[in-house]
Amino acid sequence: MLILEGHARNRAVSCVNFSPDGTKLVSSAIGDCVRLWDFPSGEGRLYRTALMAAAVAFSPDGGEVACRHSRGLVLWPLANGYRWSVRLGLSGDNPVVFSPDGRFLATGGAAKILWNRQTGQGVPLKFQAEFAAGVAFSPDGRTLASAHGLHSRGGNWRSKIRLTDLSSKKTLRTIRDHEVTASALAYSPNGRLLAAACGHSLLVWDVAGGEPVTQIRLNRLNFQAVSFTPDSRFLGAAHNDDKARFWDTTTWRQHVAFDWDIGPLVSLDIARDGLRAAAGSKRGKIVVWDIDF
Repeated sequence: MLILEGHARNRAVSCVNFSPDGTKLVSSAIGDCVRLWDFPSGEGRLYRTALMAAAVAFSPDGGEVACRHSRGLVLWPLANGYRWSVRLGLSGDNPVVFSPDGRFLATGGAAKILWNRQTGQGVPLKFQAEFAAGVAFSPDGRTLASAHGLHSRGGNWRSKIRLTDLSSKKTLRTIRDHEVTASALAYSPNGRLLAAACGHSLLVWDVAGGEPVTQIRLNRLNFQAVSFTPDSRFLGAAHNDDKARFWDTTTWRQHVAFDWDIGPLVSLDIARDGLRAAAGSKRGKIVVWDIDF
């Protein structure tokens, strides 16, 4: 187990993401610079940008890092400089993710949420622009899930998750009936489940039918991040009561909970080989540990 300290103590580590080979971790904190960590040493260094990014992601080939910062989106090759940058007139606390084949990036926000990795140009989708709080690509790269919240004509707040076909750019399905807009989304690696952190609740749906599978509610604190193990057997979640919890996706019973005493957790990622997990806290600390279940 490693405790990584490099971000300012009063800055929440809003995003952690392992490189595809699991030898590096990139992290961002709201109002702080991006950090790159090497394993197994845990040595950290400031990344090649002074941008205060709140969301970061490794490309599937491990050669680039996408940074969602306070003014836009930047794609940075690890070797040198940045490749392209686009301005977005939104706050920088929205997520950014790569499609499995590396062709696209998706970022939370309004208007454009899908981007061509090579050109940095926005890819139009065939639905009216709506603010997206969370985004995730399906494992086969064919579908983009995006979480939206909007006021209905009657003044009520409505939350939904839109599943968009990336070939036709049309909506395949809309998942409704959850009270709070999902701030984080994750597909299971086998493509069967979609999990969402929705305020006090952790919700899971069957992708094929759009039916709810389970709803987990612990207390009045919020779920912050979700991540499946590579074999899809367990779903992990960061919950801002200092604990990272894992549930068995067959029984939906809690399998294990970790409390590393680093403060309330706000981010979580599991390495693609399933050997390590990382979580970031509101106190600027990151814990990286071996998982053996």
